[in-house]
Amino acid sequence: MSLNFEPPAEKITSRPYKSSGENNVNMNVFDKQMTDAKMIFHATGQQTGLNCLVTEIMWPPNNVTRPHLHELEDESFFVLDGSVTIKFGPPDQEREEIHITKGDFAWAPRQHWHEVNVGPDGAHVLILQTPGSHLSQY
Repeated sequence: MSLNFEPPAEKITSRPYKSSGENNVNMNVFDKQMTDAKMIFHATGQQTGLNCLVTEIMWPPNNVTRPHLHELEDESFFVLDGSVTIKFGPPDQEREEIHITKGDFAWAPRQHWHEVNVGPDGAHVLILQTPGSHLSQY
């Protein structure tokens, strides 16, 4: 799946970048279970020379992502408000759970299955993926 962001006119690898906050996407583009969740792309892989991807997600209460893994990217979660529980491990096995709330940070290494379960009050989360991706697949 591609979001078809316009690539920068030149490759950006080592200069400052400021988010416009204009790249808003409904999360069900990625995951049909994520109804009414909103995502803002602050920096895409294309904009950072594939160094990082920064997204801000506003999840409504009780949303759940499907179990997934990122083959190339580590994924970090910083909770700005609300809470999420991240389940680590393949969906058909016993999994470790980490509950994070406002001000907490969690990390999902590449090649590790995880899913996000949003708390009863929703969640506002900043996500950083390194290296950045083109978002061609989820």
